[in-house]
Order: sequence, then C-alpha cells, then structure tokens
Amino acid sequence: DEVTSCVVEQTDEPAGGSPSRLSDANKVALDQLVRAISQQGKIPPANSNIPANKPCVSIDTFKTYCEKGGLSQSDEPEALRKAFKRSTDKLLAASLIGKWQEYVWLIE
Repeated sequence: DEVTSCVVEQTDEPAGGSPSRLSDANKVALDQLVRAISQQGKIPPANSNIPANKPCVSIDTFKTYCEKGGLSQSDEPEALRKAFKRSTDKLLAASLIGKWQEYVWLIE
C-alpha cells in the first residue's frame, strides 16, 4: 500500500491570509480602520497589551467609520451590527488588526 503524508512549508504570508484575499466587506472595514486611525488615531496609555507607540482608535470610532463607509448594503441597525462583527472577527483572525478593551489598531 502507498503511504502519503503532508508537508508543511513556510511562507511570508500572515497566518490568516493577505488583505488581497479578503471579501469586499472586509476590505472596506480594513480601509475604514486605516482612515479612522489616520484622522483620529491616538497613542493609548502604555500597557503590555498594545504595541508601544501604536496609534489606535476606539471600537466605536471604527464602527462609525465602517457604517459611513458603506460596510453594509443595508441601513438597518441589525444588518450593520452583524456586518461589523463579521468583518472585525475576520480581520482579527487574519492578524491584520489588533483589539484590546476599547482600542483597535493595525498590525503591520
């Protein structure tokens, strides 16, 4: 009988994938976080959970930018809430953003 196995190969791509592999909604969310941080980002108080000198915005600010930036095709609050949660979860899983308490930042 033939025996087969898997081989693990190292790549330069982040564990969750690259931004080019994101859905359109997730790209909108990522773009809106970039915009929010460039316009309103602040360095939070020093702590061990957020990288030093990393500009952040609040989760509420990020959500507002996403809602105004067209994250969801619907204006219904529940649809917007779900779209934001899905996109945030995906970006976190892809290691493209970080989140701690009310702070959100970009991982580079």
